[in-house]
Amino acid sequence: MDSRIAERLARRHTHDNTTPAIIGAICGLAVGLTLGAVAGREHLKHEMRQAVGRAVAEAFPAAQVLMAKQPPVEPVVPPILAAAYLGRTRGDFGDSLRYRLANVGSRTVASAKYAIAIYDQHGDRLVGLKHAVDQPLAAGQSIDMEGHWPIVPDRAWTLLADGQADMRIEIDRVIYTADGD
Repeated sequence: MDSRIAERLARRHTHDNTTPAIIGAICGLAVGLTLGAVAGREHLKHEMRQAVGRAVAEAFPAAQVLMAKQPPVEPVVPPILAAAYLGRTRGDFGDSLRYRLANVGSRTVASAKYAIAIYDQHGDRLVGLKHAVDQPLAAGQSIDMEGHWPIVPDRAWTLLADGQADMRIEIDRVIYTADGD
């Protein structure tokens, strides 16, 4: 009986167990076939879209103009506020910019948050200075403002003094009066 047990143990250890390898190969094959089918389906969709597009373009030449991608059109917003440089006030902790803020729109502005953008003679932006006006400004009215910004570069001050810089108002938020004008 000992010989039968020994013979059985010997057979068990020498037996080639290929079941995990076969299962792994079958799983790999299934994944590969699935990915191939999905890729093929997407390719067929692409080919169909191309074929339909070509057929429509041949049948209706005017459709080519409609199908062409056009750049988005940005709405033209009329200016509401404008700024003019008045001068520079030197202080112990930096300089202040004096400017005239004008309401060039057709409605009364109750308050506004904006940036004063200073551009050089080449159109490059030098600095953007955040500011706000909290008092009503009727259409056509202007007020003198002053703001302290320690970040204004010397080149901007020089160009402003020489009249070579351009000051533009970039509106962040505007609140109009409720009286309907």
